[in-house]
Amino acid sequence: MWLDLDWLYDEPSNALNSGSVSTAIRRMVHDTFSGFESGSIQQVIYQIGTKILAEIPVIAEVHLEANNRTWDTVIERGQETGVYTDARPPYGCLGLRLRR
Repeated sequence: MWLDLDWLYDEPSNALNSGSVSTAIRRMVHDTFSGFESGSIQQVIYQIGTKILAEIPVIAEVHLEANNRTWDTVIERGQETGVYTDARPPYGCLGLRLRR
């Protein structure tokens, strides 16, 4: 999975924050992705987006775009996974825009 994420501030002046918002968002994405059990990419990006809006009040809108590409196993050796290949269709690009 890859994730593109961008956001809009409620006021342009709030973008001057010495990178503190970017740092906070990076942490939230990492923590949510690694700590949230989900069977769907849609649920994960929704959780990330709602967490950003809930915890960073200067964000007016967040846009997430994720590509759900999983690797298919070609050869396995017992418990050990072997060779991988690129995902076969269907895989897709999912987008989500959340606004206050």
